[in-house]
Amino acid sequence: MSGKWKKIIWMICMIELCIFHAALLVHLGIHNQRHWILIFATGTLFMTAFWYSGYRRFTKECVQDLTYLENEKIREIFCKAHKEAGNTTDTNHRIYANPQIGIPFVMGFYKQSVIVPTECVLDESLFFIFLHECYHIKRRDTLYKAVMLACNCLLWFHPLAYFIRYISYRDIEVSCDETVVAGKTKEERYQYGKFLVESAGKQQRKVNAYSAYWNDSKSILKCRIQAVMEEKRNWDRWAKFAVVFLLAEAIGLAVFLGRMLVNEYDKVNAPVNEFEDTFTPPMYTDEAITAMLELEPVKRDTYCLDFFAQYMDLYPQKEMEAIDFEITSPWQYKVENPGRFKDALAPAVQRFWYYQENQEIFSRNHYEQNPMYTTFETVYSDLVAGDIKDAVWGIIWKTYTSDYTELNSYKNDYVKRNDKETNYVYYSMAVHIKMVEPYVFEVVGFADLEETLEAFMAKYPNTELEEFPLLDMTSEWVKAEEAYEVVSKDEKWYLVSENAGETIITIPGEYPYMFSEVFVSFPESEDVGYLYAVTERVVYQEACILFKTLDGGKNWEKIFTSENARIHSLTMDFNFMTNEIGYIAIYSSQGNNPQLLRTEDGGESWEAVIFDEVPEYFSQAYAPEIRDGKPVLYVGMEEYSKMKGEKAYYESSDNGKSWELKKRVFRE
Repeated sequence: MSGKWKKIIWMICMIELCIFHAALLVHLGIHNQRHWILIFATGTLFMTAFWYSGYRRFTKECVQDLTYLENEKIREIFCKAHKEAGNTTDTNHRIYANPQIGIPFVMGFYKQSVIVPTECVLDESLFFIFLHECYHIKRRDTLYKAVMLACNCLLWFHPLAYFIRYISYRDIEVSCDETVVAGKTKEERYQYGKFLVESAGKQQRKVNAYSAYWNDSKSILKCRIQAVMEEKRNWDRWAKFAVVFLLAEAIGLAVFLGRMLVNEYDKVNAPVNEFEDTFTPPMYTDEAITAMLELEPVKRDTYCLDFFAQYMDLYPQKEMEAIDFEITSPWQYKVENPGRFKDALAPAVQRFWYYQENQEIFSRNHYEQNPMYTTFETVYSDLVAGDIKDAVWGIIWKTYTSDYTELNSYKNDYVKRNDKETNYVYYSMAVHIKMVEPYVFEVVGFADLEETLEAFMAKYPNTELEEFPLLDMTSEWVKAEEAYEVVSKDEKWYLVSENAGETIITIPGEYPYMFSEVFVSFPESEDVGYLYAVTERVVYQEACILFKTLDGGKNWEKIFTSENARIHSLTMDFNFMTNEIGYIAIYSSQGNNPQLLRTEDGGESWEAVIFDEVPEYFSQAYAPEIRDGKPVLYVGMEEYSKMKGEKAYYESSDNGKSWELKKRVFRE
């Protein structure tokens, strides 16, 4: 079989070997075997660095003593060999002599050059030398060898890769020898073979992967002499079939392994329904609440004030890999820092979500890669009963959804909604969690938070659970507010709204300041309404004017002028529930109690509202609203807005004169 076919066969074999081991690397990556990949990469980088440093030394040594051959006779011999080899490229700057080398070779990958020993210039076989090297140039054998070396660096651990590279280098030379003597007489073959034998004893370069060289070992020389003297190539016909077969095999192997790896990746990363055929804790049942009632309720903020600290030394933090416990259920999970046993609440809630909405998307890896805070928002959470061993948590949380009607949670009536936030759904739940082993927790049950708190307060009447805030999403406005703005134009004041257009307001001359805020209320009809205008603040002082209209805002009458301009105050809210009863909510620096003024005569006179009880830190009241025909009122903390955050919820039985604290809620 001729050397050119062997070269192709060895290249295909090396590529197949690379394909197989590349697939093995991908397989290790799929299964997260990073240490094997690191070993493989380290060996490849080391071998690449070794050969690259050798290449740099090789080129440096070659360039040091190079002499450009300008002899016309020598160049004519080279041009003749260059033309006979079938090369059509320019021959300028191609022939160099070096007294430090023992054999001729081709160097370079793109612009290749022939470098010969100085003594070869006068050799009678110079034509054969040039012809051999010109065939190397034509076939770009240096590039072929570089590819084989790169594959060998990739497969630095595989003995077969070294063998294929070694034998392919031999067949590069054999292929050129066969081409040189093709069509030559027996005498010419003899002369060429004699030349090979004579050059065998000359110096050879050990770092030879970057050049096409003449000689190597005795075994290779023997193969080359045999190829020179042999005229028939009986196996070439079969070699063609072998090349076609190996190419098809390489393509088939790549396709097969590629599909196998894709299937394996999909299998490893496929959603896993770990809930299937496992115990499911009771959800929103009397059974779940009954189990929770076995625990003693705790005071509010107990977790933060006491429990959190006492467990930190008892359970020092561990990495997940160091927790030696076999998880047997998706409702069991590990926690790195049980001292903060509230950390067990988030995975419990997320498991509830996956169980309700998409069981097949859940897996332990999926949860670790997508923790709760990336898709959910906790509104409020606190410990209700128990301790680190057995705890009941109350939590209010929300999540985004494009269509809440498709949620199983909505169909099961676990969801609360705010009509103004169509893309968010809220959950108010009690979650029962036990520690089954140190660092391992298990979900025992889920229940509605409000029902659970009522059951606890019924069984334990002396608890403080009435202070636990519940989700409040059913508030109704008396009338939808419009965007109003007061502007000065042509020495007149105008009330401007998108719906009502412009309305002139007569402002007394003693109030020359621009209004900073305007509140408008039409409580019972579109005709009778009130406008409460607040002036610009000066050193925390502001003055206010109340106007009334009987014709839908066309004409306005001044009803009330504030007399408290010297009090550090800030108007927070304003609203009329009827045409006669209205409220002004004020933030004042004079105290921590809620400041709320009330009128029963359409704003002619005002009196302070009475609160039977005010929780600590709740200092900001807002104007009452109507719910189911009954006035309700919210008092919040300073850092929260009117429609957000924790609020004290009040109801009135005397038409809004006094207010009774009922519970704490979270407005969303």
